[in-house]
Amino acid sequence: MSDSPPRRDDSRLTHSRRQWLTRAGTAAAFSLAGCLFTEPESPPQSSVDPQPETDAPSSLTSGANESNTTTATPDTSTPQLSIDLTVPETLDTGLENTYDLRVTNTGETATTVTSGVDVRRPQMVFQTLNTVETTLEPDETYTSTQPIANWERGALLWTAWATAGESRVTATASTTVELSTRSWGGSYQPATGHVLSVGTPTVTDRYTGTRSDGTSVTVSTTTRTQLVVLPLQVRNAAAEQRRTPDVHGFQLHTTRRTTERPHTSIGGDTTDTWTDLAPGDSEQWTLIYEVPATVVQSDLVLTHTSAGYYTDGGWQVHWR
Repeated sequence: MSDSPPRRDDSRLTHSRRQWLTRAGTAAAFSLAGCLFTEPESPPQSSVDPQPETDAPSSLTSGANESNTTTATPDTSTPQLSIDLTVPETLDTGLENTYDLRVTNTGETATTVTSGVDVRRPQMVFQTLNTVETTLEPDETYTSTQPIANWERGALLWTAWATAGESRVTATASTTVELSTRSWGGSYQPATGHVLSVGTPTVTDRYTGTRSDGTSVTVSTTTRTQLVVLPLQVRNAAAEQRRTPDVHGFQLHTTRRTTERPHTSIGGDTTDTWTDLAPGDSEQWTLIYEVPATVVQSDLVLTHTSAGYYTDGGWQVHWR
C-alpha cells in the first residue's frame, strides 16, 4: 500500500473561510454607513473672546424691563385751562349788576391767555364784553368782575371763553331780565345814573299852575274826562353831566288799550321838556294827563322806556 498525502481538515478550512467573510462583511457595512451618514461640520469659531457669564441682565433684557414699567409723561407743551362764569340769575330792566369770570392755568408751564365774554341780549344784539390778554403762571387764576345791565326784558345768553395756543375752553349761562316795577312814590335808579322819582297821582277836574318863566297854566276837563296829576323829579347821581329824559316819554296806561301822553308838563326851573343836569343837581316837573272819567287810581300805570342797546344805554320801568 502506497502512502497517500495527508488529508486537509475540511471542517477547519470551512470555519476559517466563514470568519473571513464575516469580517469582510462587517467592514463593508461600516464603510457603506460612513458614506451615507457623514458627521456634521462644526460651526466656525468667533474671533472674539466669549464674555464671561455674570448675574447682570443683558442690555436687551434690561431695555425690555424698563419699557414695561415706564409711565407715559403728559405733554406739558399744550396749554391747559379751566374757566368759570358766574352771572346773576335775574336782573331788573335798567338796573346794574355784575358778572364774574375766572380763568385758571391748570398746566405746568406759563402761557398767554386771551379771554372774553359774549352775550346775546333780548333785543337780539350780540356783544363781546371785556376781552383781555394776560400771561398766567401754573395754577394762577385771572379774575374779572364787570357790570351788566339791560333795558329790555327777556333773556341774556352768555358764553365765556378762553384760548391759549390751540386750546379753547368755554362756559355758558343765562340771566332772566324782568321788568322793573315801583310803587307810587318810589324811586328808580338805572345804570345811567339818573334817579327817577314819581309821586302819588292826584285825580281832579281842574289844574292851575305857574311855569318857571312866570307864565300861568290852567287846564280844565269836560264831563267825560278828568285830570291825573303826577309829580316827577329827576336827579343826576352820576359823576358826569347827564341829560334828563324827555318828559313826553312818560306814558300813562289807563287800560290795556289806552295810553296817554302828558297833556301838559310844567317844569320847576325850565320851560323845556328836558334839561342837562350837573352832578348832584335835580329838576322837577308836574305831569298832567287827561283820561276818561271812569278811570280810577288802581287802573293807572306810568311807564318810561329809554331804549339803549348796550350796558348803560337805557331802562324800562313801571309805577303803579
